Amino acid sequence: TGTAWGKFNIRFYVVALVFVLFETELLFLFPWAIVFGNEQLNAETAGNWGMLAMIEMGLFILILALGLVYVWGKGYLEWEKPEVSVLDTESKVPEILYSDLNEKYG
Repeated sequence: TGTAWGKFNIRFYVVALVFVLFETELLFLFPWAIVFGNEQLNAETAGNWGMLAMIEMGLFILILALGLVYVWGKGYLEWEKPEVSVLDTESKVPEILYSDLNEKYG
């Protein structure tokens, strides 16, 4: 309840940015996999391309893993749950009417 102009925790934005970052970096794996799976290119380079591609992608994934460990270690992936407070409203309508409506239509 309330207005939509409430304050949001900055962690929502940080988690979204980290997700976009890692998701974008994952897109770089697809061209590598296509080139790495090209048997003609591997045959023409006498297998050197395959080893170079594996080392290169291993370093890339290592850097991504280090970034994930850093973000995790800083606590940016921790999700803080807000405390729920029940509003105590006084109504002139008896509580039994609400219960009857809930039973009838709920």
